[in-house]
Amino acid sequence: MARSVLIELDNRQRWRAEDVTRLRRVIVAELTHSYRLLSKMAREHGTRAAISANDINLLGRKLYAAFQRKAGKVEQINPGLAPTLVEENLAFHHQSEQGGDGNGWLLYRDLEDPADAFWQPVIRRSGNLTDLMLWCYCNGLLSRATRLNVRAGHSVASVSELQEMLDALASFLPFPVEPANREALSRGVHPLRHLLLVNVAVDPQAHLTEKGLHKLSARHDSLGFSGGRENLVVTIDQPRSTAGMR
Repeated sequence: MARSVLIELDNRQRWRAEDVTRLRRVIVAELTHSYRLLSKMAREHGTRAAISANDINLLGRKLYAAFQRKAGKVEQINPGLAPTLVEENLAFHHQSEQGGDGNGWLLYRDLEDPADAFWQPVIRRSGNLTDLMLWCYCNGLLSRATRLNVRAGHSVASVSELQEMLDALASFLPFPVEPANREALSRGVHPLRHLLLVNVAVDPQAHLTEKGLHKLSARHDSLGFSGGRENLVVTIDQPRSTAGMR
């Protein structure tokens, strides 16, 4: 092994999300290859195999739960590779801040000047602010000590809203996220907890806010607000904590 590689491995306490992600890809590829080889040998040797078909199936489910990429699933990038990924500063920039028409979000670190975003690498991109916050939280980039910065662009996101989301996520899903146990892996997938985040980075009364107005009413039903029965629920994001396997 090259000396430069050994030096890099010895400095893993200084690794950040990008470093961990690169090594994780290598590990996932090796584990997947090893599982396929082991599964093939077990099928070919049948009763002479030292591992049972049940254990092979359970091992496959564990690898799938930990590493399989799928829509709506938060990819955990640090399975014990680095002691911590907590960032001192994180900046959430709406794409419209950079002159584009997109509605996505960009994640940066250590942006003292927002103009530096044009020259700094992007940690992660997402079309949804909730998804980006959830990814940061579940991978340990966010803590209560992390200083947050928001460049909202065409949205109405704010630092206080991100802090409220962080508090909600911390109550909903304690960090670090515990892996599924053997019993859970042997059953079908089922939700453990649901969390609804309503109107993230959205102002349902933007047409009034732009004029410096705010509508008050004794009728507090968010689905039928005021005498006009206005629906104030524009978006609903639903993070879920699940157990088991499909």
